[in-house]
Amino acid sequence: MSHDIGDLVFEELGREGRLACDGAQYLIETYPELAPILAAVGHGYDFMASPLSGVPNPGTVYGAAFSPDGRYLAMGVYGGLKVIDTTTWTLVAAAPTLSGNGQRPSFSPDGRYLAFPYTVSPYLAIIDTQDWSIVPGTPTLPGNGNQADFSPDGALLAISHSTSPGLMVLETQTWTPVETGWSAGTHGAGVVFSPDGSQLAVSASSSVYLLETAAWTTVTTLQPGAATGRASFTADGHYLAVGMTASPYLAVYGATDWQPMSGLPVLTEATNHVVFSPEGDYLAVIGANTLRAIATRDWSEVPSYARARTMYAADFSPDGRYLAIGGLQGSGPSCLEALPVRSVVPDGYFQVPTIPDQLIGNLVAPVLIQAEA
Repeated sequence: MSHDIGDLVFEELGREGRLACDGAQYLIETYPELAPILAAVGHGYDFMASPLSGVPNPGTVYGAAFSPDGRYLAMGVYGGLKVIDTTTWTLVAAAPTLSGNGQRPSFSPDGRYLAFPYTVSPYLAIIDTQDWSIVPGTPTLPGNGNQADFSPDGALLAISHSTSPGLMVLETQTWTPVETGWSAGTHGAGVVFSPDGSQLAVSASSSVYLLETAAWTTVTTLQPGAATGRASFTADGHYLAVGMTASPYLAVYGATDWQPMSGLPVLTEATNHVVFSPEGDYLAVIGANTLRAIATRDWSEVPSYARARTMYAADFSPDGRYLAIGGLQGSGPSCLEALPVRSVVPDGYFQVPTIPDQLIGNLVAPVLIQAEA
């Protein structure tokens, strides 16, 4: 098979020639004609060691979010809000600066609005991205805003905040509060809607509450064993990852029974942020000084990348091309890095489009053919 695999690959593409099976990594950027074979699912991510050059240094970054079309990267920073236009990687001068410390923002699904929680009253700003004006008349949160998340249909906006009840939900047609009747009774650290919008995960103290959004009742309470922070669902809703400030630092739950996954890598530092890649095949874990990537196929860790700073925030661009990470001012050359992400085939493996994909657990993955040099 090792003598035929190169011909087979190029035959599928309608070309003549051979592809060497020498352990090299074949990148879509280098071989664009291989794009039909190098599918997104089932391939490794290579976080390039060198971030993009020329990216502005916004100061200490506490939260980051790409817009749905990937054009904008909004950041909660020390001193307020900064927005970068990723077409030029320059700051958007028209964006309001606000004050205090910004936290984890969220764009509406259509990209029209940016919800920005921060640490100065009224603790929440809704910004119209058409002209970067602040929408008037939005309610004041009871305490510091920590994280915002729009529902997938854009009808609701959830915000976690620093005082009881820990959660506020707004109806986005009028930006008025929804009477949920629910309370964490404590500081709300993070909020994230499930991909279908039927549930809302609220991180508070050492628990994660799964709320049914139809009635705002608690479906289940997850107790990973340490103070919880921000959480992330896979795009298919099959997994929920939760970062923690103390051991075990990370928990991942399967949505079928909400039981914790076993066999996760052993972490040794506080997790400040977690985010799944757009395809859900990788989980980026932001620790104090290390970016880790975990493959959800078998929950193994790919090579980690040390960073000379305390990191707080991360987000993938919607197309998966970039991972933005941000952290503490003064502990590195820049508080924000945009890491290009390359989709690669593992060394010595190939794919053929005519072989059907296989269901492995909750993931649909293409078959990899191992070739010998």
